[in-house]
Amino acid sequence: MIVVLGVLIALGLGAFAEWANWQSKVADGEERLKEEFKRNTNYAIEQIAVSSCVTAQLDALSERLRKSGSRLDPAPTFIRARTPDIAIVFVTPRRPSESQIWQSLQQDGTLSHFPAYRQRKLSEAYTALDIRSGLVREMRGLQPQLDVLSENIELDPATKIKLLGLLHQAKGNVSSNRLVSKQFAIEAIDSGMASVDVAADVLQKAAAGSAVSFCRERGLPLVDWRNEIEAERRNMALGEKVKPEAH
Repeated sequence: MIVVLGVLIALGLGAFAEWANWQSKVADGEERLKEEFKRNTNYAIEQIAVSSCVTAQLDALSERLRKSGSRLDPAPTFIRARTPDIAIVFVTPRRPSESQIWQSLQQDGTLSHFPAYRQRKLSEAYTALDIRSGLVREMRGLQPQLDVLSENIELDPATKIKLLGLLHQAKGNVSSNRLVSKQFAIEAIDSGMASVDVAADVLQKAAAGSAVSFCRERGLPLVDWRNEIEAERRNMALGEKVKPEAH
């Protein structure tokens, strides 16, 4: 009996030690995720803030293209600090979302020890980030195709239609990225993983050469991102209310 009791105690202590070890990893994982969330929230809010500015640039390019005759009236170009050898015809945020820490927590099993509700909310946030990264990659692919608008090229009807289609696609990309960025920001803020005040400070001190500073310098419209987030929060809440009941 004493031997059995000793075995049970040993097993219990072993289980407790394993549980304590995982709890420590979960706490550490939360702190690491907060840093990743902070950066991603900054990127998302930047995307929201400059969305109207990017759309205005694309609208101006569309108008220039429509008014051009048989040859394109070349659009002015801009140089970004990170890519001084490449001239571009419009400026938009290009930083993809980060998920390295999230992926590492999945791979080493730490995530499975988070509370189930926490896992679900974090997963929803990173799903939004995956979508945003895809949109950033799409825009990166569109950019060089649209940079041809800086050239004095011949404009036959087919070329004009193709370029207008690319501009329309780019505007749709901006709109989609704006929406998914708002949804991520709400998840990040509501889960306590990010602070609006920190993001606001980052935007206020936007570095020279950033999309925010570019828009400010040229007097292009910036979005009131706080109002945008609150409006989207209301839309999401309304969507939850009108969901049909399961039978």
